[in-house]
Amino acid sequence: MKDSVDLAAAQREHWQRTYATHPGMYGQRPSEPAGPGMLKMCSLVGDLSS
Repeated sequence: MKDSVDLAAAQREHWQRTYATHPGMYGQRPSEPAGPGMLKMCSLVGDLSS
């Protein structure tokens, strides 16, 4: 489980850097189709923002 948490954290860091570098490219919100998937992922992985 630790490896998957580490991978999730690394992916989150990558995307945070990517969004910060290109703020207008991806928009400010998840797309409508991405919303349910994001909620499901958050329920499985937990909040990685802390």
